[in-house]
Amino acid sequence: MNQTIGASLKGRENNFDFIRFYAALAVIFSHSFKLSTPAEDPLFNFSSGRVDFGTLSVAIFFIISGLLITQSFHRSSSTRRFISARILRIYPALVITIGLTILLLGPLFTTLPIPEYFWHPLTLKYIVNISAIKTQYFLPGVFENNIYPKTVNGSLWTLPYEIGCYASVLAIGLMLRKKYMPATIALVFVILLFWLTGISVNIFYFAIGSLAYLCREKIVLNKYLAILALSTFVLNIYANPNPYPGAIITGITFSYFLLFAGFIKTKSLKNFAKNGDFSYGLYIFAFPIQQTIAAKIPALNPYTHFILSATIAFIFAYASWHLVEKQALKLKKRTQT
Repeated sequence: MNQTIGASLKGRENNFDFIRFYAALAVIFSHSFKLSTPAEDPLFNFSSGRVDFGTLSVAIFFIISGLLITQSFHRSSSTRRFISARILRIYPALVITIGLTILLLGPLFTTLPIPEYFWHPLTLKYIVNISAIKTQYFLPGVFENNIYPKTVNGSLWTLPYEIGCYASVLAIGLMLRKKYMPATIALVFVILLFWLTGISVNIFYFAIGSLAYLCREKIVLNKYLAILALSTFVLNIYANPNPYPGAIITGITFSYFLLFAGFIKTKSLKNFAKNGDFSYGLYIFAFPIQQTIAAKIPALNPYTHFILSATIAFIFAYASWHLVEKQALKLKKRTQT
Protein backbone atom coordinates (compact mmCIF):
# COMPACT_ATOMS: atom_id res chain seq x y z
CA MET A 1 0.00 0.00 0.00
CA ASN A 2 1.29 3.43 -0.96
CA GLN A 3 -1.57 5.91 -0.76
CA THR A 4 -2.75 8.79 1.37
CA ILE A 5 -4.99 8.51 4.42
CA GLY A 6 -7.57 10.49 2.48
CA ALA A 7 -7.63 7.94 -0.32
CA SER A 8 -7.90 5.13 2.22
CA LEU A 9 -10.84 6.83 3.94
CA LYS A 10 -12.88 7.13 0.74
CA GLY A 11 -13.94 3.52 1.10
CA ARG A 12 -15.36 1.92 4.24
CA GLU A 13 -12.93 -0.99 4.19
CA ASN A 14 -10.53 -0.89 7.13
CA ASN A 15 -9.31 -3.05 9.99
CA PHE A 16 -10.11 -0.72 12.89
CA ASP A 17 -12.92 -2.90 14.27
CA PHE A 18 -10.49 -5.82 14.45
CA ILE A 19 -7.78 -3.67 16.05
CA ARG A 20 -10.13 -2.19 18.66
CA PHE A 21 -11.49 -5.62 19.58
CA TYR A 22 -8.03 -7.00 20.28
CA ALA A 23 -7.01 -3.78 22.02
CA ALA A 24 -9.94 -4.32 24.40
CA LEU A 25 -8.73 -7.88 25.01
CA ALA A 26 -5.23 -6.52 25.65
CA VAL A 27 -6.63 -4.22 28.33
CA ILE A 28 -8.23 -7.25 30.02
CA PHE A 29 -4.93 -9.13 29.69
CA SER A 30 -2.99 -6.31 31.30
CA HIS A 31 -5.51 -5.90 34.12
CA SER A 32 -5.34 -9.65 34.81
CA PHE A 33 -1.83 -9.19 36.16
CA LYS A 34 -2.79 -6.31 38.46
CA LEU A 35 -6.01 -7.88 39.71
CA SER A 36 -4.95 -11.51 40.22
CA THR A 37 -1.35 -11.08 41.35
CA PRO A 38 0.78 -8.15 42.47
CA ALA A 39 2.61 -8.23 39.12
CA GLU A 40 2.82 -6.43 35.80
CA ASP A 41 2.33 -7.67 32.26
CA PRO A 42 5.21 -8.63 29.91
CA LEU A 43 5.24 -5.33 28.01
CA PHE A 44 5.62 -3.42 31.29
CA ASN A 45 8.69 -5.51 32.09
CA PHE A 46 10.08 -5.16 28.55
CA SER A 47 9.77 -1.37 28.67
CA SER A 48 11.06 -1.04 32.25
CA GLY A 49 7.71 0.31 33.39
CA ARG A 50 7.24 2.88 30.63
CA VAL A 51 4.21 1.21 29.06
CA ASP A 52 2.06 -1.89 29.46
CA PHE A 53 -0.48 -3.56 27.20
CA GLY A 54 -3.29 -1.67 28.90
CA THR A 55 -1.89 1.82 28.39
CA LEU A 56 -0.84 0.98 24.84
CA SER A 57 -4.34 -0.27 24.05
CA VAL A 58 -5.92 2.87 25.46
CA ALA A 59 -3.58 4.86 23.20
CA ILE A 60 -4.90 2.79 20.27
CA PHE A 61 -8.47 3.71 21.20
CA PHE A 62 -7.68 7.42 21.37
CA ILE A 63 -5.66 7.54 18.13
CA ILE A 64 -8.36 5.74 16.15
CA SER A 65 -11.05 7.80 17.85
CA GLY A 66 -9.25 11.03 16.96
CA LEU A 67 -9.24 10.06 13.29
CA LEU A 68 -12.80 8.75 13.06
CA ILE A 69 -14.51 11.29 15.32
CA THR A 70 -12.97 14.16 13.38
CA GLN A 71 -14.14 12.49 10.17
CA SER A 72 -17.60 12.08 11.69
CA PHE A 73 -17.81 15.77 12.53
CA HIS A 74 -16.56 16.74 9.07
CA ARG A 75 -19.21 14.60 7.41
CA SER A 76 -22.06 15.47 9.78
CA SER A 77 -24.66 17.75 8.29
CA SER A 78 -25.46 19.34 11.65
CA THR A 79 -24.14 19.75 15.18
CA ARG A 80 -27.23 18.00 16.55
CA ARG A 81 -26.56 14.87 14.52
CA PHE A 82 -22.92 14.79 15.57
CA ILE A 83 -23.84 15.07 19.26
CA SER A 84 -26.66 12.54 19.05
CA ALA A 85 -24.36 10.03 17.35
CA ARG A 86 -21.84 10.32 20.18
CA ILE A 87 -24.51 10.03 22.88
CA LEU A 88 -26.07 6.95 21.29
CA ARG A 89 -22.70 5.22 21.07
CA ILE A 90 -21.38 5.97 24.56
CA TYR A 91 -24.30 6.09 26.98
CA PRO A 92 -26.67 3.12 26.45
CA ALA A 93 -24.12 0.41 27.31
CA LEU A 94 -22.65 2.61 30.05
CA VAL A 95 -26.06 2.98 31.74
CA ILE A 96 -26.51 -0.80 31.67
CA THR A 97 -23.03 -1.34 33.11
CA ILE A 98 -23.55 1.09 35.98
CA GLY A 99 -27.05 -0.21 36.65
CA LEU A 100 -25.96 -3.86 36.85
CA THR A 101 -23.00 -2.90 39.01
CA ILE A 102 -25.09 -1.00 41.57
CA LEU A 103 -28.17 -3.22 41.61
CA LEU A 104 -26.66 -6.69 41.20
CA LEU A 105 -22.91 -6.86 41.79
CA GLY A 106 -22.82 -4.46 44.74
CA PRO A 107 -25.48 -6.23 46.86
CA LEU A 108 -23.81 -9.60 46.18
CA PHE A 109 -20.38 -8.51 47.40
CA THR A 110 -20.91 -5.73 49.91
CA THR A 111 -20.06 -6.41 53.53
CA LEU A 112 -22.75 -3.96 54.63
CA PRO A 113 -26.44 -4.70 55.26
CA ILE A 114 -28.33 -4.24 52.00
CA PRO A 115 -30.41 -1.21 53.10
CA GLU A 116 -27.27 0.50 54.39
CA TYR A 117 -25.48 -0.30 51.11
CA PHE A 118 -28.17 1.31 48.96
CA TRP A 119 -28.42 4.46 51.06
CA HIS A 120 -24.68 4.84 51.54
CA PRO A 121 -23.19 8.09 50.08
CA LEU A 122 -20.71 6.07 47.98
CA THR A 123 -23.56 4.22 46.27
CA LEU A 124 -25.30 7.46 45.44
CA LYS A 125 -22.02 8.93 44.19
CA TYR A 126 -21.41 5.90 41.98
CA ILE A 127 -24.47 6.83 39.93
CA VAL A 128 -22.51 9.84 38.64
CA ASN A 129 -20.55 7.43 36.43
CA ILE A 130 -23.57 7.42 34.11
CA SER A 131 -22.61 10.97 33.11
CA ALA A 132 -19.22 9.81 31.76
CA ILE A 133 -17.94 13.19 32.95
CA LYS A 134 -16.80 12.27 36.45
CA THR A 135 -15.55 8.91 37.72
CA GLN A 136 -16.36 7.25 41.03
CA TYR A 137 -14.52 3.97 41.59
CA PHE A 138 -15.87 2.66 44.90
CA LEU A 139 -19.02 1.06 46.22
CA PRO A 140 -19.38 0.63 50.00
CA GLY A 141 -18.02 -2.66 51.29
CA VAL A 142 -17.37 -4.06 47.80
CA PHE A 143 -14.09 -5.81 46.90
CA GLU A 144 -12.41 -4.52 50.04
CA ASN A 145 -10.24 -7.64 50.42
CA ASN A 146 -9.26 -8.06 46.77
CA ILE A 147 -5.62 -7.95 45.71
CA TYR A 148 -6.50 -4.66 43.99
CA PRO A 149 -8.92 -3.47 46.68
CA LYS A 150 -12.12 -1.44 46.48
CA THR A 151 -11.98 -0.34 42.82
CA VAL A 152 -15.12 -1.65 41.13
CA ASN A 153 -14.56 -0.49 37.55
CA GLY A 154 -11.12 0.94 36.92
CA SER A 155 -11.71 1.27 33.17
CA LEU A 156 -14.20 4.12 33.45
CA TRP A 157 -11.47 6.74 33.93
CA THR A 158 -10.97 7.12 30.17
CA LEU A 159 -14.56 8.15 29.43
CA PRO A 160 -14.37 11.75 30.72
CA TYR A 161 -11.28 12.28 28.56
CA GLU A 162 -13.06 10.77 25.57
CA ILE A 163 -16.06 13.07 26.13
CA GLY A 164 -13.69 16.03 26.50
CA CYS A 165 -12.06 15.15 23.19
CA TYR A 166 -15.45 14.99 21.48
CA ALA A 167 -16.30 18.40 22.88
CA SER A 168 -12.98 19.78 21.65
CA VAL A 169 -13.61 18.48 18.13
CA LEU A 170 -17.06 20.09 18.21
CA ALA A 171 -15.81 23.45 19.52
CA ILE A 172 -12.84 23.67 17.18
CA GLY A 173 -14.90 22.38 14.28
CA LEU A 174 -17.46 25.11 14.76
CA MET A 175 -14.68 27.69 14.78
CA LEU A 176 -13.22 26.21 11.61
CA ARG A 177 -16.57 26.35 9.87
CA LYS A 178 -16.59 30.07 10.56
CA LYS A 179 -12.98 30.22 9.33
CA TYR A 180 -11.65 31.67 12.56
CA MET A 181 -8.36 29.79 12.28
CA PRO A 182 -6.60 27.23 10.04
CA ALA A 183 -7.15 23.61 10.98
CA THR A 184 -3.56 22.74 11.76
CA ILE A 185 -3.11 25.78 14.01
CA ALA A 186 -6.25 24.83 15.93
CA LEU A 187 -5.11 21.25 16.52
CA VAL A 188 -1.59 22.26 17.48
CA PHE A 189 -3.13 24.69 19.97
CA VAL A 190 -5.21 21.90 21.51
CA ILE A 191 -2.24 19.55 21.67
CA LEU A 192 -0.12 22.15 23.45
CA LEU A 193 -2.96 23.19 25.74
CA PHE A 194 -3.66 19.72 27.07
CA TRP A 195 -0.02 18.66 26.98
CA LEU A 196 1.25 21.59 29.01
CA THR A 197 -1.53 21.33 31.57
CA GLY A 198 -0.68 17.64 31.99
CA ILE A 199 -4.28 16.44 31.89
CA SER A 200 -3.68 13.21 29.98
CA VAL A 201 -1.24 11.98 27.39
CA ASN A 202 -4.18 10.22 25.72
CA ILE A 203 -5.61 13.59 24.71
CA PHE A 204 -2.35 14.11 22.86
CA TYR A 205 -2.87 10.78 21.11
CA PHE A 206 -6.44 11.75 20.21
CA ALA A 207 -5.17 15.02 18.77
CA ILE A 208 -2.59 13.13 16.70
CA GLY A 209 -5.39 11.03 15.19
CA SER A 210 -7.46 14.15 14.60
CA LEU A 211 -4.54 15.93 12.97
CA ALA A 212 -3.98 12.87 10.77
CA TYR A 213 -7.51 13.30 9.44
CA LEU A 214 -7.08 17.02 8.81
CA CYS A 215 -3.83 16.29 6.94
CA ARG A 216 -5.25 13.18 5.29
CA GLU A 217 -4.37 14.26 1.74
CA LYS A 218 -0.75 14.89 2.69
CA ILE A 219 0.13 11.82 4.78
CA VAL A 220 1.15 8.87 2.62
CA LEU A 221 0.95 5.37 4.10
CA ASN A 222 3.99 3.39 3.05
CA LYS A 223 5.00 -0.07 4.29
CA TYR A 224 8.69 0.80 4.62
CA LEU A 225 7.88 3.91 6.64
CA ALA A 226 5.49 1.80 8.75
CA ILE A 227 8.25 -0.71 9.49
CA LEU A 228 10.60 2.14 10.39
CA ALA A 229 7.93 3.70 12.61
CA LEU A 230 7.28 0.43 14.42
CA SER A 231 11.01 -0.20 14.94
CA THR A 232 11.48 3.31 16.30
CA PHE A 233 8.50 2.87 18.62
CA VAL A 234 9.85 -0.42 20.04
CA LEU A 235 13.31 1.07 20.54
CA ASN A 236 11.77 4.11 22.17
CA ILE A 237 9.75 2.22 24.80
CA TYR A 238 12.69 -0.10 25.46
CA ALA A 239 15.49 2.41 25.83
CA ASN A 240 14.15 5.97 26.22
CA PRO A 241 13.80 6.91 29.92
CA ASN A 242 12.47 10.44 29.26
CA PRO A 243 8.67 10.44 29.59
CA TYR A 244 7.73 13.56 27.59
CA PRO A 245 10.02 13.05 24.57
CA GLY A 246 9.14 9.36 24.75
CA ALA A 247 5.41 10.08 24.60
CA ILE A 248 5.89 12.41 21.63
CA ILE A 249 7.92 9.76 19.77
CA THR A 250 5.27 7.15 20.62
CA GLY A 251 2.49 9.45 19.45
CA ILE A 252 4.11 9.99 16.07
CA THR A 253 5.63 6.58 15.32
CA PHE A 254 2.98 4.31 16.77
CA SER A 255 0.16 6.38 15.26
CA TYR A 256 1.70 6.08 11.81
CA PHE A 257 2.10 2.31 12.14
CA LEU A 258 -1.41 1.95 13.57
CA LEU A 259 -3.00 3.87 10.71
CA PHE A 260 -1.01 1.87 8.18
CA ALA A 261 -2.18 -1.39 9.80
CA GLY A 262 -5.73 -0.07 9.91
CA PHE A 263 -5.87 0.49 6.18
CA ILE A 264 -4.07 -2.61 4.92
CA LYS A 265 -6.42 -4.28 2.46
CA THR A 266 -7.53 -7.69 3.73
CA LYS A 267 -10.32 -10.01 2.73
CA SER A 268 -11.24 -11.23 6.21
CA LEU A 269 -10.57 -8.37 8.65
CA LYS A 270 -12.58 -5.70 6.82
CA ASN A 271 -15.82 -7.49 7.77
CA PHE A 272 -14.68 -8.37 11.28
CA ALA A 273 -17.57 -6.53 12.96
CA LYS A 274 -20.32 -7.84 10.67
CA ASN A 275 -21.78 -9.76 13.62
CA GLY A 276 -21.34 -6.89 16.08
CA ASP A 277 -18.95 -4.27 17.40
CA PHE A 278 -18.01 -5.73 20.78
CA SER A 279 -14.92 -3.72 21.72
CA TYR A 280 -16.69 -1.04 23.78
CA GLY A 281 -18.74 -3.60 25.69
CA LEU A 282 -15.63 -5.66 26.38
CA TYR A 283 -13.88 -2.60 27.70
CA ILE A 284 -16.52 -1.31 30.11
CA PHE A 285 -17.86 -4.67 31.38
CA ALA A 286 -14.56 -6.47 31.92
CA PHE A 287 -13.13 -4.80 35.02
CA PRO A 288 -16.05 -5.61 37.41
CA ILE A 289 -16.04 -9.16 36.04
CA GLN A 290 -12.32 -9.45 36.70
CA GLN A 291 -12.73 -8.14 40.23
CA THR A 292 -15.54 -10.64 40.80
CA ILE A 293 -13.30 -13.50 39.68
CA ALA A 294 -10.45 -12.17 41.83
CA ALA A 295 -12.80 -12.12 44.84
CA LYS A 296 -14.12 -15.63 44.25
CA ILE A 297 -10.97 -17.35 42.95
CA PRO A 298 -8.02 -15.29 44.24
CA ALA A 299 -5.43 -18.00 43.55
CA LEU A 300 -5.77 -17.87 39.74
CA ASN A 301 -2.64 -17.10 37.76
CA PRO A 302 -2.99 -14.06 35.46
CA TYR A 303 -3.21 -16.09 32.25
CA THR A 304 -6.08 -18.26 33.52
CA HIS A 305 -7.69 -15.16 34.99
CA PHE A 306 -7.50 -13.49 31.57
CA ILE A 307 -9.04 -16.40 29.68
CA LEU A 308 -11.91 -16.77 32.14
CA SER A 309 -12.65 -13.05 32.50
CA ALA A 310 -12.35 -12.36 28.75
CA THR A 311 -14.79 -15.18 27.99
CA ILE A 312 -17.39 -13.91 30.47
CA ALA A 313 -16.85 -10.29 29.41
CA PHE A 314 -17.41 -11.28 25.77
CA ILE A 315 -20.76 -12.85 26.68
CA PHE A 316 -21.82 -9.58 28.33
CA ALA A 317 -20.46 -7.54 25.40
CA TYR A 318 -22.30 -9.74 22.91
CA ALA A 319 -25.59 -9.35 24.79
CA SER A 320 -25.00 -5.62 25.24
CA TRP A 321 -24.42 -5.10 21.55
CA HIS A 322 -27.45 -7.01 20.32
CA LEU A 323 -29.88 -6.00 23.06
CA VAL A 324 -28.80 -2.43 23.78
CA GLU A 325 -26.11 -0.81 21.62
CA LYS A 326 -27.35 -1.97 18.24
CA GLN A 327 -30.89 -0.94 19.10
CA ALA A 328 -29.70 2.48 20.26
CA LEU A 329 -27.78 3.04 17.04
CA LYS A 330 -31.00 2.51 15.10
CA LEU A 331 -32.20 5.72 16.72
CA LYS A 332 -29.19 7.41 15.16
CA LYS A 333 -30.68 6.76 11.73
CA ARG A 334 -33.98 8.26 12.82
CA THR A 335 -32.25 11.48 13.91
CA GLN A 336 -30.80 11.79 10.42
CA THR A 337 -34.18 11.68 8.68
